[in-house]
Amino acid sequence: MWKVLLLTLLPALAHANCQIINLANKRGLAKCRGNPTDFDWEQISIQRTQRVEFSNLDIDLLQLPATVAKLNIEDIRISKSKIKAIDPNFFSASSNGMSYIGLNQVELPEPLTRQHFNGLQDSLTQLILHNSVILEPDALEGMKKLVKLSIKDSPMTKYPTNLGQLLQQGIEKVEFVNTRIQTFPWASIVTWLNQDVAGSKGVIDLTDSPLHCDETLKEMHTFIHNKENSKARLEGFKCASPEIFRDRYLNQISSEELAKVTEPVPKMEDIPYDQFESKPNDGKREDTGPAEVKDTVNKGSMSLITLAIFGGVLLFAIILIIAVIMIKRSRSNKYKGHT
Repeated sequence: MWKVLLLTLLPALAHANCQIINLANKRGLAKCRGNPTDFDWEQISIQRTQRVEFSNLDIDLLQLPATVAKLNIEDIRISKSKIKAIDPNFFSASSNGMSYIGLNQVELPEPLTRQHFNGLQDSLTQLILHNSVILEPDALEGMKKLVKLSIKDSPMTKYPTNLGQLLQQGIEKVEFVNTRIQTFPWASIVTWLNQDVAGSKGVIDLTDSPLHCDETLKEMHTFIHNKENSKARLEGFKCASPEIFRDRYLNQISSEELAKVTEPVPKMEDIPYDQFESKPNDGKREDTGPAEVKDTVNKGSMSLITLAIFGGVLLFAIILIIAVIMIKRSRSNKYKGHT
């Protein structure tokens, strides 16, 4: 049974203030405010806490407090925070071995490296990195239990070097949404899709990544046109280069067209973290869709509603005018009949 620790950290608080609440189902809930380095973890008796959430940090921390990791934490989620560094040994310090790591809108100036995940090869099952968080290409080497890898709104230009191996091991969900990655290990992806490794749970989502489409996609092209036998899904496969394929989905391109393209993948210049145009969505992209799309839909809906109202009023006015004319004619005919 999971115990939950929720942390809301606010600036200019000299001392930590923690309140422990014992719920009916005996789940421990600790609500804390203050600088996390001030927390007396021994005093508040949360040694069995398994999940920690840091959210809306308004203070800059040089690193996360090491005392947090000494708890038996399996799940850590950090969002909307100005943390400037995460100690390379932080995630692996938990005695249980973390199974879930989620970072969303965390302003880390440096990528996460292989050392950050050292010791988690046999425990980490889900890694969620949204809004400008970057992985070094070899950061996930040796991962054996990963079932979900979600990277969204990131200036990453290279996919993990062991992505092919992760697919062979049966990873269920892979998301590279709005990244700067142009090409992937297509042969491994096609094999994963054809073998239906993850069945109906299998999803690879490449939406809004600038994919380069050329002759190396021959097998992928064949799969897309003959995918009835696979329950796994490949989503968002839209080409960005070369120019003749820009904004075209792969299933809209013929195999003959693909075979003619031998141009090299165009160089994607690295973009500084603070200049990358991410699409903040509080981790709810899969539910609400990109903000700009949602706004467009809302504006379109309002326009349709306005048009419908105007049309209804106009139609009512026309019907009313016709009715008045018919009544006048009827009265006029009656008057003539009497005369």
